[in-house]
Amino acid sequence: MKLQPVMVTWADAHSDSSGWTGIKDSSEEGEYIVYSVGYLIPESEGGKPAHVTICQSYTPDEDVDHILHIPQGMVRHLDVMMYSHTEQHTYPHGH
Repeated sequence: MKLQPVMVTWADAHSDSSGWTGIKDSSEEGEYIVYSVGYLIPESEGGKPAHVTICQSYTPDEDVDHILHIPQGMVRHLDVMMYSHTEQHTYPHGH
């Protein structure tokens, strides 16, 4: 399984205040936009239906970590990230 890196722009639910507030005192206008970057998990590979599913990390054994399911109705844009150049670095152990 090779997952595609993506950036998802989506409108999140959010709180206007930390306590009781008069309805006319609400100061929030518009959507609360969030940007999330991860690996896209298609529905055919286990992604949740009617959602954009991304994970933070995955292994060659097809294990994934930190999964986020974003309802499709909240997604404003999905950018597929392309590899322009792959360069490997070797890091000394313990650093």
